[in-house]
Amino acid sequence: MTSLKVNSRLDWGDGILLGAALILLTFGIGQYGLFEPHEGHFAGVAREMVLRGDWVTPTLNGAPYLNKPPLLYWLIALSYRIFGISEFAARLPVAVSAWVGVVIAWAWSRQVWGTIAARATVVLLSTSVGWFIFAHQILIDELLGTLLLALMYCLWQLLRQPQSRTIWVLTYVILGLAILAKGVLAIAFWVVACGAVVFTRRQWKTVWIFRPFLGLAIAFAVVLPWLIAVEHANPGFLQYFLLNENVKRALDTRWPPDYSISKISAWGYLLVSALWCLPWMLLLPPALKDRWQEWRQGRSALASVQQRQTTDALTVLGVLAVLPIVLFLPLSSRLYYYSVPAIPPLAMMVGCWWSTAGHGQSEVSRKSVGWIMTALGVAIATGLLWLPQQVIGFFPELAQTEGVQTIVTVQLVGLGVGFIGSGTFLLRKQLVIALVLLWFGFGTTWTAMVQGFKTIQDFRSSRTLILEAKQSLPANTQWIFEGSRELGAAGAMSFYLDASQQLKSNHATAVPTAKGTYETVYVLTDGGPNRLPPSFPGPKPKMLITKAQMQAMWQSPQPVVFITDFLRRPNDPNDPPTLNLPRDAGTPLLQIGPRTLYGNAIAHRLWQASPRP
Repeated sequence: MTSLKVNSRLDWGDGILLGAALILLTFGIGQYGLFEPHEGHFAGVAREMVLRGDWVTPTLNGAPYLNKPPLLYWLIALSYRIFGISEFAARLPVAVSAWVGVVIAWAWSRQVWGTIAARATVVLLSTSVGWFIFAHQILIDELLGTLLLALMYCLWQLLRQPQSRTIWVLTYVILGLAILAKGVLAIAFWVVACGAVVFTRRQWKTVWIFRPFLGLAIAFAVVLPWLIAVEHANPGFLQYFLLNENVKRALDTRWPPDYSISKISAWGYLLVSALWCLPWMLLLPPALKDRWQEWRQGRSALASVQQRQTTDALTVLGVLAVLPIVLFLPLSSRLYYYSVPAIPPLAMMVGCWWSTAGHGQSEVSRKSVGWIMTALGVAIATGLLWLPQQVIGFFPELAQTEGVQTIVTVQLVGLGVGFIGSGTFLLRKQLVIALVLLWFGFGTTWTAMVQGFKTIQDFRSSRTLILEAKQSLPANTQWIFEGSRELGAAGAMSFYLDASQQLKSNHATAVPTAKGTYETVYVLTDGGPNRLPPSFPGPKPKMLITKAQMQAMWQSPQPVVFITDFLRRPNDPNDPPTLNLPRDAGTPLLQIGPRTLYGNAIAHRLWQASPRP
């Protein structure tokens, strides 16, 4: 049985581990272009907030974009104000929020299970596949995972210190921030967690410890000022947001539909949820078994105060571990990253198992896991001659990309070293060395993954194409995008069209600001069923045009370029690459990855006359 007795002094070991986790989770976040459409969406909205000076109405590509709450936009915009507009500044808030999640998990594990469990949790969480990958991608779910972990931690602290007004207020401020991050979904986690605690304690009066009605008033006091302001600026927003982005999204009738590249089947959702927990997924079964027994001990009438507090912690952690999976599993609108908030509580439970794996009932499971990890590492090591080709075979478009095979090989070496080393020293009951080797092996794997992000950026980002094309095209060029399943791709193109560029006042796509102008791109509205734009409250954005309007622009005496959709389905006979090309498009000016750039006659002449390296 573990104890809540904790050494209050933090020594150098904790500082080194937490510092290393920060370095790992922020490593290389500015080295590759914005992945589209999701990163272009968040980075683009935040950029326009800064340029326009409007932090109420989110805009993307020069038009209101009202499908997300604002917290992540605000954090990225604040990062831009401090560090300047760049990929590094755009990704920094998510990476730092991932690290904050590690710190909360460390502090909580330390209070419940002790120092060794806390340090194991830092290593396990910061090297897990899901937590690392989504610390390097701009999505809400990692930020939401940290906020929900903080919410559960505060609920647990409130159970321990029910008279603390500070903890009580902080609990509901965090709930309000979680709503501003993802929407009303956060309330479901709070409701289920409170209900689970009442059920576990078998005391209905426990609910009054949470003071739910006054607490919700605090949470809504955090949220309502923005809701009122954005509704005032964009009449119809509340109805659109609550109905389209919450009810209809859950029913998978949202418009526009979620981009299909992120959707996943129910079985696939379970599989990727397990994948996010690698490399310690193998430790989950014995860890969950031990924590179940520990939870039951705390419900006994003879349980000590420490045991009951541990059971309270496991109750709210269990809610956070299970709800992201069971809540979305029956919904066809599930996306593959919705289970990310489940990673921290599961890592904490495995961290506890690691701290006790050398004795007691964990002895048998320690040996079994040690043998399995060692065997898996050997299998990976012996397959280094053929596994890289097999891995790349799943992504045929990358087969010809220089450096991909080297990156995959380095990753496999890291996996092999991590599994063999950790498994071997688990068998020898040298748990600290096993943990260090796990950190080294998988830290190597994930840092190589960052180089992989850079290598494949031309497939997922318009950065290279835009920056190279700008060298040969004048500032008054009109940019037209075929469209995609989300406007985030257009937002990324605008991001790379140089926000500081001073454009002529009659430039149709120039958006005026107090500091000058920034450029946007036109997007087709009738480019096919795979790329229909959203329809938000308010007038139709000027950047949306029809193919007929595009053709008229194409014949005008100014340079016009057209960029094809990089997310089209290549084997769809009804959606060929030439579907929406302007007449007389001619030969492409530039092709990088799946994107092709065409120009009208003026653009062609200027392109040919421009010196290029």
